[in-house]
Amino acid sequence: MANLAKYVLAFDATAFEYHFKKWLVRSVFCAMDDHFFNKQALVLVSNQNDGKTSFWNWLSPAPLSAYYTDRITTDKDGIISLARNFMINIDELASLNKQDTKQLKALFSMKNINIRVPFGRNEANLLRRCSFVGSTNEQSFLADETGSVRWLCFNIKGINWDYSKHCNVDFVWAQAYALWKSTTNRNQWDLSKEEIENNEKRNAKFKQLSIEQELIGRYFEKAQFGQGKHFTSTDILVYLRPLGVNVNAVAVGRAMHSLGYEKAKETGVYGYWLHPKPLYEESNYNTLREGSFHKPDSPHIPNIKPAVEPVLQTEIELKQN
Repeated sequence: MANLAKYVLAFDATAFEYHFKKWLVRSVFCAMDDHFFNKQALVLVSNQNDGKTSFWNWLSPAPLSAYYTDRITTDKDGIISLARNFMINIDELASLNKQDTKQLKALFSMKNINIRVPFGRNEANLLRRCSFVGSTNEQSFLADETGSVRWLCFNIKGINWDYSKHCNVDFVWAQAYALWKSTTNRNQWDLSKEEIENNEKRNAKFKQLSIEQELIGRYFEKAQFGQGKHFTSTDILVYLRPLGVNVNAVAVGRAMHSLGYEKAKETGVYGYWLHPKPLYEESNYNTLREGSFHKPDSPHIPNIKPAVEPVLQTEIELKQN
């Protein structure tokens, strides 16, 4: 397993080798153990077509070809396929929209499947047997603000195609099977709390910013407790209203949580201590009042000559991490 991992030229080679091994063993557990399911999808990310899909195809050997698919839907047939397949490849993740991503996360979390199979009279209880892999050429493809614990994403420089000459896929799975067979504590192959936290940090570079996250990053800065101004989600919404962007308080609250802002109570009301930034330059005030905007730099945010540079604070923080 470690030898095969070296042919995937990951930028963080140590982390990839570690998680690749754990994912392989979890895949065997998921297929063989009725009380275990593989919660994470292992995803390869690069800017070019360099054999990511071919690598996943190769990892499913001929005897298992009938239990491998690169087609997954979220309808009834897709749910049944979780019990019928050993490996499901979600090819080109960037083509998925936000709703698709949420539905996929729900599939990752399924362990038992209660469904009536075609031509069946009664509902059947099926066990989830499949594990997920994926690939994409796009850097920003995670569109879920609630977290990315289900995605193990790794940037790669490319793949050394010699793996097919020097690695035997049967030996790879034989090693994973042997580790499954000798394991007394199945939980050791799940992600620990620390690994989940590190994975969230690693995934930050792959996340798409929502409209609300963009606005918050551009027009607010974190303040220490008792400093700046205390804003509720509704207060933030009211402050941003002159921009003419369609957002709601619930989405703002969700964005604040995803960006790491902590709620604090002030006069009996929970909110956030923030330093608000000016929405626009004073010289452009009349233009704003008349409702005439310049052509937007962003598809979400009208360009009204903002008083701050159009560089998101959140983007800066992510790059620093």
